[in-house]
Amino acid sequence: MSNEADYYDQYVDISPEDYIRETQLNHPAQVERAAKIIENFPTEAMSVLDVGCGGGIALHRLLGARPELQAVGLERSAPTAQAARNLFGLEIVEGSADALPFEDGQFDVVMANEVLEHLPWGVFEKTIEEMTRVARIGVLITTPYAERRQFVTCPKCTCEFNPFYHLRSFDDVTLAGLFAGFERVAQEIVWTKGHPPLLYQLRRMKAALGWIPALPQHTICPQCGYRHQKKRNAPKKVEVEAPSERGLGRLFIRAMGLIPRPKRAKWALVLYRRDAV
Repeated sequence: MSNEADYYDQYVDISPEDYIRETQLNHPAQVERAAKIIENFPTEAMSVLDVGCGGGIALHRLLGARPELQAVGLERSAPTAQAARNLFGLEIVEGSADALPFEDGQFDVVMANEVLEHLPWGVFEKTIEEMTRVARIGVLITTPYAERRQFVTCPKCTCEFNPFYHLRSFDDVTLAGLFAGFERVAQEIVWTKGHPPLLYQLRRMKAALGWIPALPQHTICPQCGYRHQKKRNAPKKVEVEAPSERGLGRLFIRAMGLIPRPKRAKWALVLYRRDAV
């Protein structure tokens, strides 16, 4: 299994079902995204394919609002696909987005939520073609919008990569003509507060000095497979100590959070409809 695949399958000391239930099912971002999908989903559509459906959260909530839909999910990770079946009783097909095992125009709507930004060159272009081929009425996607991707450095092989494996960014221009033969008919941007100024850069500087782990705990280096190793807890000292560097760091981060921050684009939902023949 590749390092990239390991990243998406790392269920440590927890079952896939519990992970989805505890960290995703009622997460505010998941709830918000599902609500936008339901709001923008074509009313005349009677079938949907969710490409890269993960644990099936979006399909589950969409079916709650539209129980008449014929809904199918496609997921590459076998443990995650099985968890979606166990939790929500969904029909999940295991496969890859760049080789959809379905007929031309088999689904009224094909959607991909937080998927396209992860796809490498070659796979991305083929996935776009496959989604276009299988969709009869429209395509619906959600993706980070105008993302200023940040990078971390692997302390073992010095490979620089985005810790969430985001390989591309999308903006209004790139989204407009993404699917050949389809017209963009709706686009909604979800906004959030910007990051505290220079906070990410300060974290990088601290990592370079060895003060904090260079990689977040969830991240696996895609080149060499290195992952953050938890440090063993040292025996606690009895004597009273000065405030720790960690404590001071937390106070600094809180202080930075009080600085007014302009809003920034978080992600976009885009609906495309097939051009009239």
